[in-house]
Amino acid sequence: MTKDELKQRVFKAIDRRGDEIIGLGEQIRRQPELGFKEVKTARLVEDTFKKLGLAPRSGLAMTGVRADMSGRGGEGRRPSRGRSDDGRRARVRS
Repeated sequence: MTKDELKQRVFKAIDRRGDEIIGLGEQIRRQPELGFKEVKTARLVEDTFKKLGLAPRSGLAMTGVRADMSGRGGEGRRPSRGRSDDGRRARVRS
């Protein structure tokens, strides 16, 4: 698979899940939390990882959540992280 083909697959996946992605952001925006006290956000990220079939590890660096997944295009495991910056932004990436 070429880089452009991969980008197109990612764009399509985002389009398919757009409402869900926006909904997660809205949930976080409506319940802002102070830095290192993002317990609701961490729980939301953990639950989201579980729904995606991942096995999250929580409590990392206080409120961090991480899930590892096996990649098909390279060596080793690929970390997926969810985080919140003072309740304003959250990101899930793989």
